[in-house]
Amino acid sequence: MNKDELYKDLEQYFLEKGISEGSFKEFSEQRKISRTSLNYYFKNKDYIYTKILSKILKDFEKKFFAIINNEKLSYYERIDVILDMYFNITKKNIKLYPYIQHLNEIEKKVKNKKDVNTDEVIEIIKKICDNFIDITNKEIQNGSININYPKNYLFLIISTCLFPFTTPYIIESVINMSMEEFYEKHYEYMKYILLKEIEILK
Repeated sequence: MNKDELYKDLEQYFLEKGISEGSFKEFSEQRKISRTSLNYYFKNKDYIYTKILSKILKDFEKKFFAIINNEKLSYYERIDVILDMYFNITKKNIKLYPYIQHLNEIEKKVKNKKDVNTDEVIEIIKKICDNFIDITNKEIQNGSININYPKNYLFLIISTCLFPFTTPYIIESVINMSMEEFYEKHYEYMKYILLKEIEILK
C-alpha cells in the first residue's frame, strides 16, 4: 500500500470513527500495518485531522463563494442556502467537528508546522469570513439589508453553528442527546434565529 492509498484508508477510518475515538494503534491493528510504516508517512493523527479538515473546508469554500457572490439571489436567500450547505457538510462529517476546538492546541504542541495543516485551515476560514463581511457591507450600502454590525452577525453565525461541537459533553451528558440527534432537531431553530437577524428593507 503506497502513501496515497494509505492516506485514503486513514481518512475513511477517521471520518467513521472520529478523531478523538480513533487511533493509529487501532488502525494499524485492524489493517495489519506496522506502526513504523504508518508513522513514517504520517507523524500523528493531528496531521490527518487537519488534512481532512482542510479538504472539507476547500470544498465548502468553493461552494460558499459561488453562492455568496450570486447576485441573482437575495442576501437572505444566499445565507439560507449557505446554512443548509453547512448543515449537510457537518452532518456528513459530524464525528470530526468536536475536535475543531483543539486547532490552537494542535498548532502549539507540534515542533514542525509541516506536520500539520493548521495554517492552511485558518487561511481558508479567514478568506470565507473576509468575503462574508465584504458582501454584507456591500448589501448594507445598497440598502437591501440593515445589519448594524456585520462582524457581530458573522460572530453570531459562527458561535451558533459551532457551539454544539465545542460542548459535546454538555449535549451528550446533560441534555442526554447524541450530537447527531441534537443537530438534527435543533438545526431549523438555529437557522431561524440566524435568518431572523436579517432585516429586509426591500
